[in-house]
Amino acid sequence: MQYLFLLGRQAALSRLEILSVWPKAKIVEDTPLFLILETDEDLPDDFLNKLGGTDRVAVVVGQQPEAWRAEDIVEKLTPPPENKFRIGISVINHLPGRVNIKRLALDVKKLVKSKGGSMKFILPAPPGIRLNAAQVIFNSLTKANNKELLLVEGAQGWYLAQTRQVQDIQAYEKRDTGKPVRDAKVGMLPPKVAQMIINIALPPPLAPPQAGGENFTILDPFCGTGTVLQEGWLMGHNMIGMDSEERMIRASKANLDGLAQRFEVDKDKQPKLIQHDARQEFPKELWDKVDAIVTEPFLGKPLQKRLSPSEAQKQFEELGELYSRFFAMARQVLKEGGRVLFLLPAYKTSPQNWSLFPTALFDEIGRLGYRYEHLSTRREDMIYARPDALVGREFTLFTKENGT
Repeated sequence: MQYLFLLGRQAALSRLEILSVWPKAKIVEDTPLFLILETDEDLPDDFLNKLGGTDRVAVVVGQQPEAWRAEDIVEKLTPPPENKFRIGISVINHLPGRVNIKRLALDVKKLVKSKGGSMKFILPAPPGIRLNAAQVIFNSLTKANNKELLLVEGAQGWYLAQTRQVQDIQAYEKRDTGKPVRDAKVGMLPPKVAQMIINIALPPPLAPPQAGGENFTILDPFCGTGTVLQEGWLMGHNMIGMDSEERMIRASKANLDGLAQRFEVDKDKQPKLIQHDARQEFPKELWDKVDAIVTEPFLGKPLQKRLSPSEAQKQFEELGELYSRFFAMARQVLKEGGRVLFLLPAYKTSPQNWSLFPTALFDEIGRLGYRYEHLSTRREDMIYARPDALVGREFTLFTKENGT
């Protein structure tokens, strides 16, 4: 069976997350727009709910050298076209305009009608060629007899895929803007990004996706308003949150209490909250107990305009001491081989360029007993940022090595 994953805006991060949670699957096609994996394993119905960087998951139902015609599509439709249903059509390729979606949909509708069936088609809003998640959800295109069909151009021809799961944008909205406490001054990590960093931080699963994987003990030592804690709790992990400020501990507690009222969580795994400065020695009861540290630390003061390269370097120098001191202390709580997924700030110093944290910090962390994991050949590919952002988040991963 082949599964097609539509990647999010930061495609390299989306791809990394998918392969982190499903490393044994065979890669069939790997492009900036989509990833196709082949496997004997079936995905659980809620698999996409745990992937922050993937827009949709579809099952490949056919492949051929040329673009799909109406006749080809109708042959693949199940249930039979005599049943009444809705169809949405999206085209995934690098050259918009090569497929006339409206003409194709009309031809499919005529063929279905000629067979005694009845259907309604849903098309992308002009000039788009791809339905958005809201259209798929609103029109129930993954339920009952309805379908979203993806016409996908790859290196090996054209694929026809049927969407199985679509990102639940309403649930993300409830967990983001719907939180009881939000604080822009300490950063507002999106829940999708929190899911991504948790998935990338954890070791490859020992069980296939449908078995639910393993539950880990995860620490966020700069928990702020608790976004990492809430997403890890929803995923079934044992979460511990720390912050140096009492008001942030209160904010995290309020948000976690609110989450428990609106979502299904294991009340026995309520995240533990501790007021603690991450530059100081960690509580001894946590020593050697943590599988992974997943965190967005203080990224610097909020910006109103782009920094110059020299101003960015000054910010890096001010933050470097905090970060290196944290890594020195973090060894106490990590198990051998434990990982640290650490979001470093990247500053937009020109419309096209990011200033990245100096590699001197990486060298210092290495001397403290960690191995830097190269997630990509280009550090820029590991930056998550909104299109107009002045500060980006660079994904970095470190593994605690044996010894002192």
